[in-house]
Amino acid sequence: MKKILIALLALTLCIGLVACGNSDDAAETTTAETTVENSAAEGVIAPEIDSASVGGQHWDAFTAAIADDADATAEELANTLVSLEINQFMGGALPVDPEYFPGFDNYLPTGYESGAMFMPMIGSIAYVGYVFELPEDADAAAFIADLEANANPRWNICVEADQVVAGAVGNKVLFLMCPSTYEMPTEDGGDMGMAL
Repeated sequence: MKKILIALLALTLCIGLVACGNSDDAAETTTAETTVENSAAEGVIAPEIDSASVGGQHWDAFTAAIADDADATAEELANTLVSLEINQFMGGALPVDPEYFPGFDNYLPTGYESGAMFMPMIGSIAYVGYVFELPEDADAAAFIADLEANANPRWNICVEADQVVAGAVGNKVLFLMCPSTYEMPTEDGGDMGMAL
């Protein structure tokens, strides 16, 4: 009986590893290219992203929060974003630890004056975000390019963010890896209309 239980446990572990491993069939991650917006707002580097998506709603909330309070700190902005109604999970924001950046493997961003990280309290959701405040004379586009080049949307092993949102308003930078929607897909590719 013990041998059968051990064999079943080993088989279960193997299936779990295969299910969570990288697969060539996995959906490709979309990284939104950033562009300098030539509209009324100078100093805005806006991601090209669908405003109805999870990332698009975060970007819109980020720009609105800065428009409401240009002096908002990185942590205040992060708390605003993680508490959006679309995020149907409990989350939190805290100042960045210069030695620990989930979503970036071994890369440690530098060149910012302050920063805050925000994410769900539960680690099985492919969602992690950062708000950085850069020095006034910093090159925000170069800072964003470094973040995009070093990000790993599959940092969370069994789940993968399918949206990378990176942009700046003045010297404040938003970087977010998240699902494009919280709808649960059905086997035929549609959605069940249920939020996670």
